[in-house]
Amino acid sequence: MEDIVSHPFLLSLKQTANQPDEHPGVRTLLEEQQTDFKEYVCKQYNSTNVPAPVRFKFLKIAKYLLNKIRKRFASQVKEQNAHFYEFWAWLIDDACDYINIGVDTLEFQARCPAHLLAEPVQAFPACIWTAQKVDLYEATLGIYIVDAVRLQDGSRPSFPLFAQAIFSVFGMDFDPKKAAQRVLDRIKSPTPFFERIIAVLKNKKYDKDDLKL
Repeated sequence: MEDIVSHPFLLSLKQTANQPDEHPGVRTLLEEQQTDFKEYVCKQYNSTNVPAPVRFKFLKIAKYLLNKIRKRFASQVKEQNAHFYEFWAWLIDDACDYINIGVDTLEFQARCPAHLLAEPVQAFPACIWTAQKVDLYEATLGIYIVDAVRLQDGSRPSFPLFAQAIFSVFGMDFDPKKAAQRVLDRIKSPTPFFERIIAVLKNKKYDKDDLKL
């Protein structure tokens, strides 16, 4: 595995912590480096030429380095420039969330029977989600919260891993934090998406022809 300690994103997090800067160019550079960092991490943990335990260790080290930077510099950045601190801390949080998905994926692969990881003979056709994105957030979260999904070994998948699998069917990106917030915001009012589903089921406004059974 390549050395991650000297990655430009990690070095820049330290540098900007010592000299918090509101200049738009600094923010843009950090965002670009963070994107490159996530792509780099993805490439490493998806490498088929490296044993899974080594890839798992790589992810743990990457997360450790991010948390080490946060622990060392957070107070300093917040004190010198509270506004910039929010952006700086968000970059670290987002990168850590991305790493967590990689950790969850490797843990899932370690527990999952090999035949379930094989490519299907016929790929599931791409689908398009026609309702609001928040509807899919809410449906996915609802299924997860009632504990309706389990892995083959009986354990429960993490919510990001489960949700990512659902969203991938529709070719949509998934943001765990944004999903949770969007759903919490809707709790204050009725959920029209679920109401439509319940109404159709109660009134039996479907038959086997609709389901193509």
